[in-house]
Amino acid sequence: YHRNERQFYNFQLSEQPNVNFAFVLIRQFFSDAYHYHLYEMLSNSNDTTIAALAEKSLKEACYHLKHSGQLVNQLGNGTIESKCKIQDAIDELWMYTEELFVSDEIDTALLELGVISPIEEIGEKWNKTVLDLFKKANVFSPTQLSFQVTGSKKGLHTEHLGHILTEMQYLQRAYPDASW
Repeated sequence: YHRNERQFYNFQLSEQPNVNFAFVLIRQFFSDAYHYHLYEMLSNSNDTTIAALAEKSLKEACYHLKHSGQLVNQLGNGTIESKCKIQDAIDELWMYTEELFVSDEIDTALLELGVISPIEEIGEKWNKTVLDLFKKANVFSPTQLSFQVTGSKKGLHTEHLGHILTEMQYLQRAYPDASW
């Protein structure tokens, strides 16, 4: 609880505010698709412990992806208002998706050891999963987007993380080293 923003390495997608249910849902669907394909890849790892843990996690990730995907589909094919809100959320959050598939030196080292496959392969599968569902849900990915946010693996974040940490770290900062 004593770390500052630069010492966190979460994806910037996860720190985006809960504007409305559509934003929460699209953020969750993007994350669910990522986790499903990540665990699928890790279940083929040459590290047996990682492969076993990923295999167990894959079942849960599959359930989450199915559930969030169904909700996106329902809202995309629902009322005009629900479709507009889902499309707005996609348009706003899409710029945070590319960094899910950016490799760093840790990924390169794990790849050389055979622990993981190339992260870019997850991106290809993620894209297919997401675009297939968007087609069913009658919504679209942004086509003219030239700006993509990256940098979370280097500790770069949006201003939203500072607000989240303020809430998370309040008790520890107000009552340092208190025991409960």
